[in-house]
Amino acid sequence: MSNFLASTVLAAVGSPAAGYIASSDLPPVESARFDKPKRRRSSGSGSTIVGGFIDGYDTNRETKGDKWYGSFGVDGISAKMMRNPHVRQSVAYVTNPLTAADWRFKSASKAPRDREVADFCTHAFCENLPWDSIVERMIGDGAKDGFSASEMLDDNRPISADRFPSHPRPAAALVPIDIAEVPNNTIQRWYQNAEKPTEVDWIEQWQPYSDVEKPGPRPIKADRIVRLTIGQRGAEFTGFPILRSAYGPWKLLDAAELFRAIGLERTAVGNPVAIASENVEYGSEEIDAIEELLENMRTMAKGAMVLPGGYKIEWSGAGENDIGNLNIAIEAFKTDIAVNVTAGFTRLGLTGPGSYALANTAAGQYHLATVGWAKLLARSFNLGVDGWSPVRRIVEANYGVGTPLPTLMAYNLPTRDIEKVLSLTYKGVSARVITPDDALEEETRGMLQIGPHDPATARKSSAPPVFGQSPRAPGGDEEPDDGDMMDQVEEEDEA
Repeated sequence: MSNFLASTVLAAVGSPAAGYIASSDLPPVESARFDKPKRRRSSGSGSTIVGGFIDGYDTNRETKGDKWYGSFGVDGISAKMMRNPHVRQSVAYVTNPLTAADWRFKSASKAPRDREVADFCTHAFCENLPWDSIVERMIGDGAKDGFSASEMLDDNRPISADRFPSHPRPAAALVPIDIAEVPNNTIQRWYQNAEKPTEVDWIEQWQPYSDVEKPGPRPIKADRIVRLTIGQRGAEFTGFPILRSAYGPWKLLDAAELFRAIGLERTAVGNPVAIASENVEYGSEEIDAIEELLENMRTMAKGAMVLPGGYKIEWSGAGENDIGNLNIAIEAFKTDIAVNVTAGFTRLGLTGPGSYALANTAAGQYHLATVGWAKLLARSFNLGVDGWSPVRRIVEANYGVGTPLPTLMAYNLPTRDIEKVLSLTYKGVSARVITPDDALEEETRGMLQIGPHDPATARKSSAPPVFGQSPRAPGGDEEPDDGDMMDQVEEEDEA
């Protein structure tokens, strides 16, 4: 063995040769053990909260804090923006797909009891409550103001013992009875959790006067709040609203539409003008006659002029070209507002040529954004954001501590390209990569919204297509190609 090879082998087994660390010099093994968990953070949240008031990071003082989302029952800038139809539609691009989705709970496993727990949560949250309104409000407030706060109320109510046979107390199950709104402009202060500063310990709501409620501050503990915050950084619980980045286009749009309205008012309606000839002297009767003629022609009380000879009046710096430029700018601002929610593809072709390929690509990004919104809302219920989970509370109160938790999910989002999904599914089945089963049929029927399969009334076809295995002609071994299979399916559908 050469000296080089020998030194290499010795080094690999821990030789005390010069230039190498001996095992006795290594740190003790105990220092690498994980029996001392790090429960407290050494780093700070990085947020400034004094007396419950958050000093946000918005660089524009005009839109900072409660100037944006309002206070003491007073609307903020976001509420003013929502009066604009294009801003309102941009928020609808976010909320509409989620309210139209099929929300239900996915079981923790295929065990019958876990399936029942998931079905119970679907009943308790998605069926027993006005779930579409809750989704629309929470996501809409998040997109508009940056956050949403609700108070979950629950009570003992009877449930179906036949539907939930494993439930120990079907006559008095604990179910949510409301996810009550805590209006954003009534939240005055946020108090951090001392153990986890990025979580809320409690909030202070200011209740204005009403006929049935006394005015004044109301403390609400975090273990009653279902909070959703957009883009939370540190302990900035008010988040970063989606509409904040549309503030510039909205402000310019508001000004441009005002300028256009003024221009149309002043220039769109013509005024009759009479100009006297320089070489002719007109008597009072002629002047009275021409004024009477103009009075009959004018469009408003003072919409006519009689000018002495040689004079002409016209608008300087305004006209059809200026109105046209304003129209172009206005359409650009509307597009920017739609782009802010990844829905800019909806305006392709409205004011110029559009690209089908670009629209498809942008629509894909829009679907991904919708999936992200759905996951964000589901997280507020599944895991919670302030140390407690609404799903855990309901499950453990009914089925006991330690019961595997189901997961709230949004199925059949309408932003999904169903035609492409079904096409890929068919190809996967035809290529024998996907095996058809009841779960696949249930999922497919759910996407198409055609109801569940009913074996009792299912019609029997004389020559049903066999997915995953190409049909053969009687007495023959030749397999038709995919085109023949598709033709057969289409013919039977038509029949």
